[in-house]
Amino acid sequence: MRTLSKLLAISSLALGCASAPVGRSPAANLRGDVVGAGPSVRLVVVGPADIHAYSAFAGGAIYTVPAVSGSDRYDAGVLAERMFGPQLHLLDDGFQHRALARDFDIVLVTPDDARDRLLPGGRLREPLTSLRRADAVVTISGAEARSFPLDGKVVWRARRGIVARDIPERPVAFCGIARPQGFLTQLRAAGVEPAAEAFYCDHHAYTEQDVRDLLKLRDQSEAGGFVTTEKDAINLGECVGMLQPLAVVSVRMELLEATHTLEGMLRVLAERKRGS
Repeated sequence: MRTLSKLLAISSLALGCASAPVGRSPAANLRGDVVGAGPSVRLVVVGPADIHAYSAFAGGAIYTVPAVSGSDRYDAGVLAERMFGPQLHLLDDGFQHRALARDFDIVLVTPDDARDRLLPGGRLREPLTSLRRADAVVTISGAEARSFPLDGKVVWRARRGIVARDIPERPVAFCGIARPQGFLTQLRAAGVEPAAEAFYCDHHAYTEQDVRDLLKLRDQSEAGGFVTTEKDAINLGECVGMLQPLAVVSVRMELLEATHTLEGMLRVLAERKRGS
């Protein structure tokens, strides 16, 4: 479950609306992110099963949000309603899920998206003009609304960074994510200067040979250990114990003017429900 989905889940619950994030991966073994919505919020996932409980600690309050993952979004949503009775379903990566009706579409954009191209030449799944279908667009990493064809859309602003703790000195930084340079930029902004770097394709499933290559790179660069993302730590599977010391950085996201933003979304949802 991506950081924005978690942030929205906890923020909406704090405003009195119970939610259930619905993911598409039936085998997700998600880990806690440190996120923020005004005051700092810590989000923790417990249990390796298809249903995960999210606990948020904000301002002394404790919230629990169930997250359901499955290959069929509709069935996952039905399960969530039967077991938890949520008032709000949050779909991660659901903008192109045409088979499932949605009441509010949120799209997150970065500066790179404004310059990118459609698949297979780039990473865009749809042309930027498709943003007209969105109800709200979230800009991060310095993205400017004027760079996109938003036509008066509601724009939310957010900040995203990493929580860098206990990172070895001069580590080997490696990851298999869509834009690895962003990970390096965040590391350097946190004062971490990698001794070496290794990039893999997005969603890369690591093998023992990959681990041997990383260990060799560590020795060649005289690095003090390794640093990677939570996503990659999961994709390492049983190989994760072979890379030591290994620091796994968490993602932190802060939605600016969070209360106003979320209240606006919930108000629109309530109006559309009354009009349906």
